[in-house]
Amino acid sequence: MKQLLNILSVITRRWASKSPKRYKWVTNISLILGVILAGVSFTPLGLPVWAITLIGYVSTFLVLLSGGSKLTTTDNEIIKETKKILKTENK
Repeated sequence: MKQLLNILSVITRRWASKSPKRYKWVTNISLILGVILAGVSFTPLGLPVWAITLIGYVSTFLVLLSGGSKLTTTDNEIIKETKKILKTENK
């Protein structure tokens, strides 16, 4: 349980920390496109099933990409803490 709380603490600190400029751009663009595509997939446009399925997969990928790039940080202290937690978890 303590390990899980440590992981959640690091994720929370990573989310609140400052991201590099390139990753901020990736976060914003992919989140906006993902939300737009998700909105399109729920509107009754009469698109074929394969198109709706593809839009769903692409929007999910973009939102996950956005979350992953948001967790990227330049804070060395958080990076060291993350490596420490992951190293002890693999033993």
